Amino acid sequence: MTIEIEIDTAPEKERKGSTASGPSLELNARRSIDGNIMIFDHIDIDIVYMPAKNKLSTYAKSMMSDSVYAAQNRLFDHLHKSGVVSPETVRGGNVYGSMEAIVPESAGTLDETKVILLSLSKFLEEEKPYFMYEKKLEDQETERITEPEPEDSTEFGEVPHAEKKGSIGRMRGYWNV
Repeated sequence: MTIEIEIDTAPEKERKGSTASGPSLELNARRSIDGNIMIFDHIDIDIVYMPAKNKLSTYAKSMMSDSVYAAQNRLFDHLHKSGVVSPETVRGGNVYGSMEAIVPESAGTLDETKVILLSLSKFLEEEKPYFMYEKKLEDQETERITEPEPEDSTEFGEVPHAEKKGSIGRMRGYWNV
């Protein structure tokens, strides 16, 4: 499901009688039953904005790793520099592999949800080269394993049998480990 938003960036004088709209964006996102917006565009993390709690959380897609933490760190750094989250509120969540931060209330007439979604969209756009690099690496590794070069493979029966192979031998009935 795509969530579409429009942000009117023109001053109020220019808005009257104008049909021009602000920037638009597309995200792979869903709304949960309780009104949270869940964004699934990132390769390593899922992002959840909770408007009722003024909180933004991230969760590891599969396993916590250095790349997941680095992605979360880049995201919250981007949001801090964009003025979307309070840097002193960024912390590890109570779920393994999660991080969260508090979104301050708008001092003006800005809609926090639109500003957050726009900032997240910019972050995800900046991350696209990383996604492409990871995908290319994964494809190369899959190809290397499934279609090896002739010097990296042997045909069935090419490897001669030997009575003893490998580095682990048997001593008095026990494995010599």
